[in-house]
Amino acid sequence: MGRNKVVGPDQIPIEAWRCLGEDGVRENLGVRSIIDKLREGRIRWFGYVMRRPPLAPVRRVKELTVDGVGRRGRPSRRWEDKLRIDMNELLLTDDMTSDRDAWMARIRLAE
Repeated sequence: MGRNKVVGPDQIPIEAWRCLGEDGVRENLGVRSIIDKLREGRIRWFGYVMRRPPLAPVRRVKELTVDGVGRRGRPSRRWEDKLRIDMNELLLTDDMTSDRDAWMARIRLAE
C-alpha cells in the first residue's frame, strides 16, 4: 500500500468501502444501524422506568404534566410519541415490562 493512501479495516482501500455503501460496510464490520441502537435504548429505558415503584422520582416525572400555553405551530415529536411507535413496530405492550429477562430478549434487535 502506498504511504499516503487512506485505508479502512484490514487494509482495504477507502475506495472499495465507498463502493459497498452503508449496508455493506455495516455488514462487513458487524455493527448495527444507529437507528436500531437508539430504538433499543429508548425501549430499554422505558422498561426500567416502568419497573420502578410508583412513587420513585423517575416514575413521577413520567406522569408529570405541565400547565400553560404551548408554542405556536406544529408540536415537536415527544420521546413518548416515538416510544409508542417503536413499541408498536416490535409488538410490545406496557405490561410486558414486569419480566426483565423476557423484556430484554424482546427488545434486543438482531446484531
